[in-house]
Amino acid sequence: MRLAAEDLESAERMPHNLSGRFRNVCFFAQQAAEKAIKAALALEAVHFPFLHDLDELRELLPDGWDVHEVTLHLHDLTEWAVRGRYADPRELPTESDAQHALDLAQTVFHSIKEEFNRRGIALAGLPPS
Repeated sequence: MRLAAEDLESAERMPHNLSGRFRNVCFFAQQAAEKAIKAALALEAVHFPFLHDLDELRELLPDGWDVHEVTLHLHDLTEWAVRGRYADPRELPTESDAQHALDLAQTVFHSIKEEFNRRGIALAGLPPS
């Protein structure tokens, strides 16, 4: 979760500091969500494949995780795992794309963080919700 928090913080700061590098915002947002989901899977001792499909990873979580309810479709965020790294200069993300990716990542991260909190698992070093 610490790594997810670091990626989320990077994504949150980029629009203001890198004026227009929305590709990076999208990539770090995707990474934050992926790492948060994988942290939840690790907590549940669920073996997961090495892939970036956030919907598929989320579906490996047992019932009861709010992330199932708050994020029904993560395809828009999943695509930035590759497009964020290997962007076609003719199809660069817009500010709107970056904001959408960031919103999804924040929803995933905070939902999972809250479940850790509900279970009494302290996440030292993370910013407060």
